[in-house]
Amino acid sequence: MRTMSSSLLRRFRFDGIQRQNGIPAVVGILPFGGTGPQRAKHELIEELVPGDSDRFPSEALTLTERCVLHRAISSTIWEHPMAEVEKLCRAPSEKVSGRSKSDVPMVCPIETGVIITPYGTITPGTVIASIAASLQPQSVPIRLLVHPPKMYRQATTHNTELPLVNYDKDEVDLFVPHGQISSGKSMSYKNLMESATKLDNIWVASLAGDIGEMAVYQGPIVGSAMALGATGFWNSTMQPRTFYLTDHNGHLEATRAEIIGGIDGLIIGKNLEAWIDGFHSLRLSQVLDMYYSHDGIAFDKNMKACQRAANFPHVAPRTTLTEQAHAVSQILAHRNSDSYIFPETLIKLSDYAVDKFSSYADQYLFGQTNCGNPEPRPQLEIFVAFDGAWSRDYTADFLSVMVEDLDVSTYGSRMGLLQGTTGEWLANVTHSPTTIFHALTNFSQITWPTALNFIKVFEQINMHLNKTWSKNSEHHVIGSFGQVVILLAPRTVLNQNEQQYTIAAIRQLKHNYPELRFLYYGSEFYSQSLGNLILTEEDHLIKSLKIDDLNRYLLTVPRILRPPSNLTETNGRKNQFEDYIGLGRDLSFELHPQWRINTKKVKVTFHAVGYGSMKVCSWNKWGASKTQNGFYCQELTGHHEISMSDYFDCRYGKSCPTTYYRVQNVTSLLRCSEMDCKLPSHVRYLIRMENFQYTNSPSATITVSRSLFISSQFFIFTSLILKNFSFKLFILSSNIE
Repeated sequence: MRTMSSSLLRRFRFDGIQRQNGIPAVVGILPFGGTGPQRAKHELIEELVPGDSDRFPSEALTLTERCVLHRAISSTIWEHPMAEVEKLCRAPSEKVSGRSKSDVPMVCPIETGVIITPYGTITPGTVIASIAASLQPQSVPIRLLVHPPKMYRQATTHNTELPLVNYDKDEVDLFVPHGQISSGKSMSYKNLMESATKLDNIWVASLAGDIGEMAVYQGPIVGSAMALGATGFWNSTMQPRTFYLTDHNGHLEATRAEIIGGIDGLIIGKNLEAWIDGFHSLRLSQVLDMYYSHDGIAFDKNMKACQRAANFPHVAPRTTLTEQAHAVSQILAHRNSDSYIFPETLIKLSDYAVDKFSSYADQYLFGQTNCGNPEPRPQLEIFVAFDGAWSRDYTADFLSVMVEDLDVSTYGSRMGLLQGTTGEWLANVTHSPTTIFHALTNFSQITWPTALNFIKVFEQINMHLNKTWSKNSEHHVIGSFGQVVILLAPRTVLNQNEQQYTIAAIRQLKHNYPELRFLYYGSEFYSQSLGNLILTEEDHLIKSLKIDDLNRYLLTVPRILRPPSNLTETNGRKNQFEDYIGLGRDLSFELHPQWRINTKKVKVTFHAVGYGSMKVCSWNKWGASKTQNGFYCQELTGHHEISMSDYFDCRYGKSCPTTYYRVQNVTSLLRCSEMDCKLPSHVRYLIRMENFQYTNSPSATITVSRSLFISSQFFIFTSLILKNFSFKLFILSSNIE
């Protein structure tokens, strides 16, 4: 974590970037420079938090992901006027503090280096810098951070006089001509070299840095009437990409996002050592994920963003905050002030800044905080196609909310986007939210769908599923996330012929992938023909046009258990599925009856690996019945295993139930340390199908083989033109020789 956090800052953080007016953007020249006031503090942090940018594995990220990282952690306030900014700032549809903004022309500065979390907009660069500092703590005398004035020179003759200051020759290798100490810079230098104050790098990286900026940049202008906590609004609640500052009283030091980021960074930084002592392999992503969650840090449940008000006083004594803010202001005043501030005056200005912060925190920052209850989010593989009835902007907003609700991420869901008319992938199936959002921003460049061509969409999905399950079989993997096709079709209407061909395609797709579910998102007026496409009770039609209804359905989709084609061990490898579960969650698995044809026994074994305990339940369900037949549960703890055997005779020609398994009631020993663990509290377990026994009927072997060995050679196309709707009818067939 020390290497990751410090190299991340060195590689991607660059505060104070400003556009340079009058310099054209041409090949080889970018009209930007680090001339903003935030740059001085950032340079100070870089001196106090060592790191190596080359240690960060940048090659593992795409160009888009690298740009996102840079923008997310680099603090800058951009006041360059633009027509688009003026338009957005006076848009009556935007909300500030719950009120509609009036249509008053104004230019809103843009604050970058901020992200939105469930508990406020923060500066993640500040949080990460505090973490990096806490892992390499330093308390440095400010005299070692002084940049000497230009008139100072190293002594070269015996006539050079020594400065009238105390210094350590091992620390300071320069001499000051006595006749030149009367200038402001020289006076500042003299006072700093005599100072015994030390800078704590955690404080500089977090809260004291912002308060010190206030004292130096605002103090000489307004004195005790300093202002902080500038806030504003995001450009969109669905796709929040740009943050506009509106309420800033003409001062942009110590914005609300910076203050909250500094408080969070200080809380984390001051507690991190204790957390690491209890869990040596703690990762940066885990710290951030836990702190900005409802559950909080696994080793201390009270440490979380929604309780920053209660935790802040324990890590930020007023005397220490005042001392560190003054220390930062001394260095910033020396390096980057437009005026000379006498030492006594600077002390007063620092005190004013701390007073302002304390008053702001008490009145506006630490009000009533509600941690709330976390919204459950499904973990699925989703394929989304849309008919183009909505506008590009609305479609992008809708899909953006889906990405959030589904938690598309390394440890969450996977998603792929398809163009509804052509069936082409706009974004291949991925767990990277950046990839999806990049595709959404590219909507203005693509050919917009004019209808939903189910056949072409299903063709692409079928090819993907064939590759997925073939790969699973090759690697002896018997499980997967639940897989759902979501068809956004608010204006799609099928005539009778189109319905027949689409139904035939769905049936064949379900024959090969019976666990695949179809979710149709229509509308009240254009949903009848879509309703006719629902072939099983697992499929669903939403007519309300409420995205929350979509999420509620997806939460009911279980994971998939499916025996591979290689039913026996090969080279010592067992057919199994490795999975992880967090506290307070339950996960269900479905074994479809198609994979039980001609079996007389199904034995599924759950193996624990010592990370905690859980309860495993099993039951059968017949068709559309809600009844759970044969329901029973077993406890799984330690390094033990339990077996769930079902002896239902599923001979060829007989109906067979769907078998379900559920993992629940999880307790954790906080031992999950491998990279596949999202959090230390997650619990790892294995599922195996070791005794999948078949009857001796020759016909049974053929039937099972047809079910398990699906060839990729399954498309027979017939082109049909039905009004303005182009179909390619494909028939899926096995290629068994």
